Amino acid sequence: MVVLLLLSACEGGAPEKTEQAKKKDLSKFIRFFQNEVGHDQIDSWTPAVSKQFQRSLIKIISEKTGKSYKATSINRTMATIRHVGRWLHQQRPLLAGDPLAPKVCTHL
Repeated sequence: MVVLLLLSACEGGAPEKTEQAKKKDLSKFIRFFQNEVGHDQIDSWTPAVSKQFQRSLIKIISEKTGKSYKATSINRTMATIRHVGRWLHQQRPLLAGDPLAPKVCTHL
């Protein structure tokens, strides 16, 4: 159910290759989320999970090149995740808040 909801956020009039890339990016995040959090309850998506996903992308080896992802690939993937996270949070605010909100320093 959650997967279908998130995938629907990636659809919308873009060229086919762009939509395929976004779905692939989102699939990476969904796999990471389920492995990291241990379930697919989207209310557990926090800024810390988003940041950890971003860090994990540096360690992934590209199937095409056999090398680590370049910064441009990581930035594109994170742009997809930001779009989906903001869309989802607008549809129904998540219990943990905005999953991509910057960390706020609470002590000075």
